[in-house]
Amino acid sequence: MKVGDLVDLTTFAKSFAAYALSKVKNQKIARDFRDKWVKDNYHTKVVSLFKAGIEDAKEVLDIPDKLIEELLEDRTNRSEVFRWILEGTTMEQFDGNKLFLEPYFERYPLYEEQIIPFFQLILLKIHDYKEKEWEPEFLTIIKGITDFREEMNLRFDRVEQQNERHKTEINDNFSTTLREILGPVEYLDLKQLLDQEKVVTAREKAEERLKTAIKNEDKLELYIIIANSYLYSDKASESIPYIHAAITVCNNDKKVSRLEALVDVIEKRYDFAIKKLNENLTLEVRKEDVQLLVNAHLLKGDLDECIFLLEKYSEVSMEILKAQVYLLKKDYTQALVEIEKQESKQALLLKSEIIVLQMEEDLLTEKKIDVKEITTHVQYFLEKVEESNENSKQLIKVKELKAALSFRNKRYKEASDLYSIVYQKVESERKEQYFNNLIYSLYLCKEWSKAEKLIKEKISERFNFKNLLDLGRVYLNSKEPGKALLVLEKYKDRVNNQDINLKVEYYLIMLNSLFFLTKHKELTELIKCIEHSESVELAEIINGYYSIRISDWDSAILKFENVQGKFNSIINQELLIHLVDALMKKGTANELEKVVNIIPTLKGWLQQEFLIKDYVLALYRLEEFEKILSFYYENEFEYNNLFLLEIVANIYYNSKWFEISSNLFEVMYRKTQDIKYLAYYSSCLYQLGYPEKCLEKLLLIENQIKEDAKLDDLRLMVVVYIEVMNFEKALEFAYKLFVHGKNSPDAWRFYFGLFPQLTNPLKEVREEYKNAFNRVTNDFHSVFPDEPVLYESFNLISGDGITNDFLGKLNEIQSLQLEKENYFEDNKLHGSFLTQLSKGDPFSIWMYMSSNSRLHFWARLNNKNLQNDGIRTFFNSRRVLCDIFSLFTLERLDLLKQFSKSIQPYVMQEQFSSFYQEYSQLKLSRNEGTSRIANIEGQVIVSKTTPEELENLLLKYEYLISWINNNCIKVGNGKLTSYKDDELGLQDPIILCKDSLLT
Repeated sequence: MKVGDLVDLTTFAKSFAAYALSKVKNQKIARDFRDKWVKDNYHTKVVSLFKAGIEDAKEVLDIPDKLIEELLEDRTNRSEVFRWILEGTTMEQFDGNKLFLEPYFERYPLYEEQIIPFFQLILLKIHDYKEKEWEPEFLTIIKGITDFREEMNLRFDRVEQQNERHKTEINDNFSTTLREILGPVEYLDLKQLLDQEKVVTAREKAEERLKTAIKNEDKLELYIIIANSYLYSDKASESIPYIHAAITVCNNDKKVSRLEALVDVIEKRYDFAIKKLNENLTLEVRKEDVQLLVNAHLLKGDLDECIFLLEKYSEVSMEILKAQVYLLKKDYTQALVEIEKQESKQALLLKSEIIVLQMEEDLLTEKKIDVKEITTHVQYFLEKVEESNENSKQLIKVKELKAALSFRNKRYKEASDLYSIVYQKVESERKEQYFNNLIYSLYLCKEWSKAEKLIKEKISERFNFKNLLDLGRVYLNSKEPGKALLVLEKYKDRVNNQDINLKVEYYLIMLNSLFFLTKHKELTELIKCIEHSESVELAEIINGYYSIRISDWDSAILKFENVQGKFNSIINQELLIHLVDALMKKGTANELEKVVNIIPTLKGWLQQEFLIKDYVLALYRLEEFEKILSFYYENEFEYNNLFLLEIVANIYYNSKWFEISSNLFEVMYRKTQDIKYLAYYSSCLYQLGYPEKCLEKLLLIENQIKEDAKLDDLRLMVVVYIEVMNFEKALEFAYKLFVHGKNSPDAWRFYFGLFPQLTNPLKEVREEYKNAFNRVTNDFHSVFPDEPVLYESFNLISGDGITNDFLGKLNEIQSLQLEKENYFEDNKLHGSFLTQLSKGDPFSIWMYMSSNSRLHFWARLNNKNLQNDGIRTFFNSRRVLCDIFSLFTLERLDLLKQFSKSIQPYVMQEQFSSFYQEYSQLKLSRNEGTSRIANIEGQVIVSKTTPEELENLLLKYEYLISWINNNCIKVGNGKLTSYKDDELGLQDPIILCKDSLLT
């Protein structure tokens, strides 16, 4: 049966298109997707993609056609597969739990183990096919059809303030919907100027023509144009004289009634206006009357009546007004739909405002959005609005929206400059909100002098206790606690009249001021005064905060826990943040568990970097590494949070997932140019078996590290220079490591172990290198008396021949080895276990086994069924995790090429690193060959490997290393780990070559 007969792939492709468009948050992306889909026939390409995927699966798996059909026809499974295409899901991100498979497991028990691999094969084909067959332009489009991600600063506005600000902004725009209410005009050139927002030019031309107008009809038109020019600019009251003038020259009773109703609306006599307009509509339904009636109800706050009227008069075109109503109801999606096709400046500005307000709402409700993508989208609209625009109201609105976007993108200086312009130009009832936004922006960009000047001016105009606290906070953060204390003392008689929230802030600023001024006596008196005159709960808060200041974590924790839930949500949130601070400072496992539980309950915590840092750091100290990785990927941080990125990279590195960690460290180096990330990246490249690439990066490090070089940086330089056979440079850095590590016994041991091997290939060795080696040999035990011995010495030959001491040492080593081999044979263990038991080099052990007749390559097969299941599983698998011992065997049997044709082999990074280090160590003897000593039946036998023989052996190593690098995927440990002794490693985490044979 053909693949196309199994599933209707034509329908499948249509379903994908529908699914993709349903996820679009951006109208431009939707248009681009539709255009590209039709123009380049992506319908056929999607059909081909799934056809190829199903064919691949059928070739590998013995899965019935009926099951394939049912699996792909299932709505849940189909949606998940579509999601893979849109989001670019990789095999590492595959999650079978998101598929709906239980019914198929029950109906097809014989094929249960093949269902997950079937979908994995589909995913592999999607990834490969998209990369090869789909154009980059289309891939970019579908990448844009993903859900927005989130970013926010929690304390920009409280929720209540934010909602109030939204309401004000929406109401402020209602006058723009009045622009069509005065009716059409005959002066098309002037109307065109109004439509282009050239309101001043239109007004001036109308006033000029009015001077020569004779007919009442002409005067009416010109009065309406002038009135409109004011309405468009949000200067409704200034339009009233011209509306009255229009009434005096108007002969149409219905129009007169409408104009009178408009004046009533502007002057907030809504009921009078509603009565007149309803009377007009009983006689004739006109768009202008309907619009004005809806506006009147809108300004009264009667949204239900607005919706009723919009539905009742649905035949009337009122897109802008409808969008405003839906915006007020916070139905942002429908608001955008209403004006989707409109491209006027008014519509573009309204679209921008809707998108920004939705962004603010989403941030407050912790939805995932991409602020940068939203900014790019809105900036395009705002630039269009600004072009040749004389409408001062619209231009102010543009700056307001730009300021909001700058703030959410953490460009606080830019936001403060824009808010400053808006604050100067808005009318009085709007100034308070913009003042708060301006001050907070200045606060975040540390423009203390500007903030101080503005707040002082505000207080001199009209005293506000909140402004006083703003000023105190500015002084405190600009390191002028004395000024903060003076201004708070000046108004201390007004504290009692304030609500609890402001009292808490007042006392905390005063406490901090006294603390930084080291006025401990006054501080103690302040606390006693609070305990005497204020509530017990408030006193507990201040005492708790004071306990944090003096590092009494137990007391701070107790105080803050005592007052939990006793205040409003705003204060409780702040108290929990202080509690988290105290718990983190104490830092025991019990406290860290509390931190992990508390932080996710804090509103907007995912937008606060310090809370994310505490949460992740608590998990890290609790060794909950899987939870950290889940948190990182679920919240789609990507590369935005450097601290979190470093933690994740460190976890992968310490768990030997070098492929992943190398990518992360490279990103961090590019973002910061910090050498520690470059060193980490270089280490990953070395561990992955790419010494040339590693050296390329190390040369950058070499140019930067001088006197401040770290031991681990130098150690890595030594190891990699050995890898590339530059022994002179390796010895140079080994010496530098010894000099820098003069107080480190490990540095001395490192130099002692390497010096003989590095000097053998060199014709000349600098005198200081020799002196350093002699010093290590002679002085190690006197410099480090508590360290284990550096080396053991034996008398090899005496007058009677080989000494008994040396023979005894050989016998001891061989007896121990024989004991391990017997254990290995008796228990029929896998060869890799002998490597672990012997703590030897993997390939050397394998060669020893293959040449030793008493040792066997065991395969443990307890029963026939298990054997058959194993064989079946292998042949049905496309991905196989191989131990490196098995790869050695396959190479000897000349099966590696055939093996890699049918499956994707994986190998443990730890095993590969051991093998690679064995190869590195062996290369040091390349010029001299190697020698081994053994005691065989009382005879001391010395076996030698000549340089020529060693060269041939190294070729075998290099072939295997190359094959693994080209064919295998290296995987780290199943259990994530970190170094216990590296608590400070979060700031300087690099630990290189810790387990290297060369250390």
